[in-house]
Amino acid sequence: MARRRLDPGWLAFGVALLVRAVVVLLSAERFPAAADGAFYQVVAERIAQGDGYTWLWPDGAVTYAAHYPIGYPALLGAVYAVFGAAPWVAMTVAALLGALSALAASRLVGSLGRRAALAAGLGVALHPSLVLYTPALMTEGVVGSGVLLLGWLTLARGRAGRWGWLLAGLGLGVLCLFRPQVILLAPALAWLATPARRAGGGAPARAISTEKLTDEPSHAYQTEKLTDPSRALRTEPRISDPRGDNSTVELTESVARARLGGSLRWLARAAAITLVALLVTSPWTARNCAKMDRCVWVSANGGWNLLIGTGPGATGAWVPVEEVGFPDECREVWGEAEKDACFSRAGRRYLQRDFLRWLALIPKKLSYTFDYGDASGWYLSQSNPEAFGERARTVAFVAELVGLRLTALVLFVGLVRLALRQAQGRRARSLVMGLIVLGAPWLLLEWLWPTYLVVLVLALWLRPRHPALVLGLWTLATTALVHAVFFGASRYALVAAPALVASAVAAWVLTGRREEGDTRGNQGAAPGGEADAADYDRGSRPSPGASHRQ
Repeated sequence: MARRRLDPGWLAFGVALLVRAVVVLLSAERFPAAADGAFYQVVAERIAQGDGYTWLWPDGAVTYAAHYPIGYPALLGAVYAVFGAAPWVAMTVAALLGALSALAASRLVGSLGRRAALAAGLGVALHPSLVLYTPALMTEGVVGSGVLLLGWLTLARGRAGRWGWLLAGLGLGVLCLFRPQVILLAPALAWLATPARRAGGGAPARAISTEKLTDEPSHAYQTEKLTDPSRALRTEPRISDPRGDNSTVELTESVARARLGGSLRWLARAAAITLVALLVTSPWTARNCAKMDRCVWVSANGGWNLLIGTGPGATGAWVPVEEVGFPDECREVWGEAEKDACFSRAGRRYLQRDFLRWLALIPKKLSYTFDYGDASGWYLSQSNPEAFGERARTVAFVAELVGLRLTALVLFVGLVRLALRQAQGRRARSLVMGLIVLGAPWLLLEWLWPTYLVVLVLALWLRPRHPALVLGLWTLATTALVHAVFFGASRYALVAAPALVASAVAAWVLTGRREEGDTRGNQGAAPGGEADAADYDRGSRPSPGASHRQ
């Protein structure tokens, strides 16, 4: 009787939970809420007591508030109402979500074999930044876990039927209540939500043959072993017909129609997901319109963040509004929402007045976001500098930096190797070599963000269609876009970190796949051999039918 292997996803979940449980036990009594977490803690306690999202002022006045998004304090408030309002409770919530994200990473990469699934799951489970950030009563780690979980659930539901887009919209709406910027992930989720029975290329690429035209993104590669790594990237039209030139022209026209139709359906699905997400957030928006001094979608700090990123004293990182340049017209504005709107108007004015200066700050903003692994060290030292001094912060910094650089290295090398395999002709190969020259040196230097920009250029050229690559690269792109506009901080990169780990593993494993027709045999086998893929847990394999500030 064959020995049943451990499911790599649940194994990664167990490891992640164990490691994070140790961190929680060591941190529970040492690290109280700090920085933005102190605000979340107070609001969560008030929600647990039934006072809602309100603020108690020193003079005894109570006002409705919406400065930060409601999602995280509401989650903590619900848990606090049951278990008590202690920091260890919030840390435990973060630990559970982090462990679930390790399971999700394993599932997203599961089509590439057991070892790939285990590598992705353990990569998230043991990522230094994600582990060390567990004690932080902050949103970034929670949202990063949520993005990966939503991607996995959307993929699982989408390949089984037509309602993946609805699940994606509902989940995205919930995540928007934690971090409104994630609304930009709707197109990626629309791709993952594509029903599996509409097999074909991808939202941006279609699989076309002379026998059957298909026009939708597909997860068909998940139900059979890959024999060519390009199938997880893109599939170009294969047009050959003995009937003559007229048939070829007809096929070419059919290809164009199929591509256009597939793209329109993809965009329609993205729009539907966005609409559902907005409907999920609409009750909170209605509350803000009724209780605040003006309507606010989710939170009233977007104007603050824009001013911090565009004002005369902007540095690319968070600075107090008094230092960035407090607009005179906003000094007598006392309403929370109205002040945010005033700051927003001032920020747009500064941007238009000195657009080139704002552009010149973008490299610094991206550097603050992606170059340094100091999110956990910063928070823990803010929380308790005696328990987490400079030496401990340095150790944490090095550990985080290694994790971030290793992820970037594996992702970059994997995409480069795939690009070299895809490149046909001297011009294409020269382009890839140029991108290597532009991106590789930064992996050994102080700055990492240029490598990520090259990664995104490679993604535009490759048009990847593996779920882990789609989700991770889209999350990276939207994170870079948002913080190029506003300002950067190392903790913001944690939103993309779990998905990037899964993307890196997927890119690396795909480079090991042998091309169709390889005479060495073992075509399409999972890393580690054919048995690894065959023994993979059935529950995780697809069915054939189927500001903030720092």
